Amino acid sequence: MKEAEDYYNIAVDLQKEGKLSDAKMFYEKALRLDPMMYQAYNNLGNILCKLGDWEKGLGYYKRALDIKRDFPLPYYNMGVLMHEKGMIVEGLKYLREAEKLGMKDKELFLEIAEILYEVEEYEDALTHFLKVIEGSEEGYAYMGAGFCYFKLGKLKEAREMLEKAKALGIKATEGELMLKKIASVVNDR
Repeated sequence: MKEAEDYYNIAVDLQKEGKLSDAKMFYEKALRLDPMMYQAYNNLGNILCKLGDWEKGLGYYKRALDIKRDFPLPYYNMGVLMHEKGMIVEGLKYLREAEKLGMKDKELFLEIAEILYEVEEYEDALTHFLKVIEGSEEGYAYMGAGFCYFKLGKLKEAREMLEKAKALGIKATEGELMLKKIASVVNDR
């Protein structure tokens, strides 16, 4: 007889393979055997969101947190979901909670930085873009940092970051236009 953990592990493998409906079925089997398996609720939430049922997915994230309040992944996932749905303040609140609980993934820092940039908190956004850059050669983070530096009036730093993003293969029309604008301002001085 299979244990809840066996079904959970099968579901994780199926989810990685993109077989979401099959993974959903195995997570549900795992939860029938162990209704306190908070990781399965989180992963079911991810699957349901990917399948378009984000409201039900949100419910599964909340169920995971009912079981384990200090589990950062549902907070991260709810933050991303809220951001995607245009609920920026709520999204940032959940992402900050994931960060407070010790989550340190570059995806988390990028998501927080994007929201902060959208709400024009450029210094804080820059801090998060730079956290990503510390751990990787992430072109998108260089571009975001460049945009922040530009908004903060630090044109030399903006140019350096945007040129690094370009060197890493980031193709962004806005970034190219900003580089030209920086060049014209710097050349005029």
